[in-house]
Amino acid sequence: MSSKYLAGHLAAIGVTAAMLASCATTRGSYPVVAPPPPVVEEATSGPSPEGVVYTTVKVFYATDRAKLAPASSGQPIRYGSERSMTVDYGAAVVSIPPGHKRGKTERPPSFFGIQWRAEDARRDIVYLSAELLTRKMFIDLLKPKSPEDKAGLVFIHGYNVSFDDAIRRTGQLARDLAFPGQVMLFSWPSSGS
Repeated sequence: MSSKYLAGHLAAIGVTAAMLASCATTRGSYPVVAPPPPVVEEATSGPSPEGVVYTTVKVFYATDRAKLAPASSGQPIRYGSERSMTVDYGAAVVSIPPGHKRGKTERPPSFFGIQWRAEDARRDIVYLSAELLTRKMFIDLLKPKSPEDKAGLVFIHGYNVSFDDAIRRTGQLARDLAFPGQVMLFSWPSSGS
């Protein structure tokens, strides 16, 4: 195992540990009343037609998956199931449809892996876009802005999960939990089908 490879993994683990440590609170500072509102922003862009509003969730990610060549221009960054020798950091945007049901990841119907229709933000959870970040930008964006802004959610997917599915699931979890803080995914090179 090369030292660059090990250093990249240790950096990703360190960032995750720092995020979890920033979630710690002192005794007596727990919220008392209602749960906080979800971290979502309204959007009217993307695959949804003019006038139909869906919500979006920002998902920060770190991955040691190898980047794939873009399928077409305008497509979000894609990662495959092969391992990379470096860790990529980024921020993705996931749409949540207006009729979203808690606990469900709405997707186009498929038969033996073939989708019957294209993704539609009015009906599906869609991985809309992603932006690559440097490690420093990633850490700076995740740092708490105020003492109340210490919550962080880190999701690490299981076996047989593609990067796109992991991004969508992380956005869905943040929305369903009405999570108030920063949301992060660590995606390892699993062979999603």
